[in-house]
Amino acid sequence: MFALADNPVLLVVALGIPVLVGALVLFALYWVVRLAVRHGTTDASRRARRTSALPGPPTT
Repeated sequence: MFALADNPVLLVVALGIPVLVGALVLFALYWVVRLAVRHGTTDASRRARRTSALPGPPTT
């Protein structure tokens, strides 16, 4: 058996790949949340415009 510290290339690969995968996952989650918020605000403003255009009871 060999240790990762014996070969610096293996050490970089062994530590770098999980960090790279984690960064990609966080980047993807950021965009998923960003798009979800964008669609939610668009839907909310569309609903607000639609309900404000409906005739309501007369106000005195």
